[in-house]
Amino acid sequence: TCHVRRGAPDVQDPNWNSHSKLNCIAACIQANLVGADESLMLDPHGFVATCNSVNFFCIRKGEVWTPTSKYQMAGITRSNLLKLCNQNDIPARELDFYLTHVYGADEVSTTG
Repeated sequence: TCHVRRGAPDVQDPNWNSHSKLNCIAACIQANLVGADESLMLDPHGFVATCNSVNFFCIRKGEVWTPTSKYQMAGITRSNLLKLCNQNDIPARELDFYLTHVYGADEVSTTG
């Protein structure tokens, strides 16, 4: 997890795929400095938002959790994964959750 946060929609619309996402670039640089490919980013309220360039999923007690799309792009792959969960009766929820929930996860995954 990096110290850089995703901005509020009134600062930059998270659904725009633009080249001016300095916060995501800073998070990527911070991840690379410690040998990671991605950095988990929080939203302005301290909830898990997304990674700097891919979508984040958390699996807890048989449920797939993903952050809401308030602070990330609702990407095609993310949408397809949620559809696959629904089609295969795998509980999947879009919700606000804290980093402590990630620490207690059974597994985590990303899509990009």
